[in-house]
Amino acid sequence: MRAPESLGQLIRFCLVGAVNTALTFLIFFVLFRVGGINEFISNAAGYAAGLICSFLLNRFFTFKVIKRPDPLEAVLFLAVFAVSFSLQSALFALLLKAHFAVEVSQLFSMAVYTAANFAGNKIFTFRKNSAAA
Repeated sequence: MRAPESLGQLIRFCLVGAVNTALTFLIFFVLFRVGGINEFISNAAGYAAGLICSFLLNRFFTFKVIKRPDPLEAVLFLAVFAVSFSLQSALFALLLKAHFAVEVSQLFSMAVYTAANFAGNKIFTFRKNSAAA
């Protein structure tokens, strides 16, 4: 893949990431602060909503997949999510244990998730199916 195409994907991924981050954090914040729901359940709910949004926006906008959905694509996307979310959750728990504020822990661990998720989806999920490939 050529550098300008990768840069365009990275920029679009960051835009999608901003939308997903806002959606994930909004759901987390409302459930945790307003609803009084456990921070780990609130975290998982936020990521579940972000997962759906992320798949759709990254498939069509970031990586511009032009062919019909392939079941393997969904499996790879979920596998990349599982690894990224596991890293995020572990770091989130570690930061909480180190007595960082819940919101700071959430935002910092989200940055790690984002980096892992972009790399995994670019390398594994959407690399052969995109219009630029």
